Amino acid sequence: MENSKKIIVSIICLLILFSSISCIKKDRTKEENSKIQNLQKYTQIKDILYRDDEGNIYFKTVSHGDISEGIKPEDIYIDEIALDNGKTEKLKSIIDTISFKRLNYIYYKDNNLVFVENPMAYGSTFSIITGADCKTFKGLGDSYYASDMKNCYYKGNVIKNADSKSFRILEQKDGNGNTSYARDNNAYYNEGKSISYSKIKEYIVE
Repeated sequence: MENSKKIIVSIICLLILFSSISCIKKDRTKEENSKIQNLQKYTQIKDILYRDDEGNIYFKTVSHGDISEGIKPEDIYIDEIALDNGKTEKLKSIIDTISFKRLNYIYYKDNNLVFVENPMAYGSTFSIITGADCKTFKGLGDSYYASDMKNCYYKGNVIKNADSKSFRILEQKDGNGNTSYARDNNAYYNEGKSISYSKIKEYIVE
């Protein structure tokens, strides 16, 4: 009787082992197939702009994952963008791939629209800067700041009362290239908000 129980337990253990091995093989196969499919499916047009075999247009971003949680980095392809009215629009119907270009760290534009990227650990999001002047819009250094003939921007949001003609970013004394400080003829700014000079003078190079 005891021998029979041992045999049954051994058989169950073997079945569990074989099942686990089979699942691991399947997961590896899926992962490999996914990588192959991604290589076949997306073709780079320029910079973050990609196209698939069906003519859809994508922004490419990266989910950096979490090594401590066993989550690997992964490429993510986004084919639509949110509009102000709460709806979404396919990129292929609004983007001009010929004139599309990167302006700096987070800003892009084509002949018709200006786009801003919101970098996040698990993949960036993108939005259109409504009302931005495409012809004069420019990113300011490797920062979150930008300007056009009408407005100044921080992370795509208009900075109230900023003077676009005199607006410029300020170098940080610590050498951090992605500065959060800026000024115009009327005020100083930190992360797009007005701030007194006395609070930032020890951190900036005029």
